[in-house]
Amino acid sequence: MTARRRPRRPCGPRGLHATVKEILRGKDATGAEYRIETKLVEAGTSAAGAKAAAPAAGTLGDLFRAGKISILVDVVPKSSTVRLTLTNKGETKLKVVVPKGTTTLEVGTPVGSLVLVASAERALEIPANGAAPRFDLTQKGTYRPTKGSFTISVYEGQPLFSGGVEMDHVKE
Repeated sequence: MTARRRPRRPCGPRGLHATVKEILRGKDATGAEYRIETKLVEAGTSAAGAKAAAPAAGTLGDLFRAGKISILVDVVPKSSTVRLTLTNKGETKLKVVVPKGTTTLEVGTPVGSLVLVASAERALEIPANGAAPRFDLTQKGTYRPTKGSFTISVYEGQPLFSGGVEMDHVKE
């Protein structure tokens, strides 16, 4: 009878490890009586795996274009303000940086380009499949949303728009 224990070793990209106990019994080929048993004794995540499972990070524009977030846009009527709610579409936590200055998002018809301006940098953490707290940004452009609420996202590299919006020419 032979029994051995395999050492802990990484078995995945996130630093998962497993300890396996194997039992192998055998006889001669004429009266062959074999027993093979493989048993999971221990499994877990190593410290290296914890680092690998750290939240993905990126700017608002980069994560939007990559299809990792969707954005609910509520237009504040008679102003240049929009209220944004960012939703994480994935199963890992995200760190989103809204950079100071201008971010332009190509969001498809009927809006086209949504030009957002932040007066200061903002960092947000969004839980897996969750949403960040709502926040306000200023929008720029002479033809832009003036009323409505809509959701924008990217799927397979193409922008998706859903909701209702009124577009109008405005003075900057």
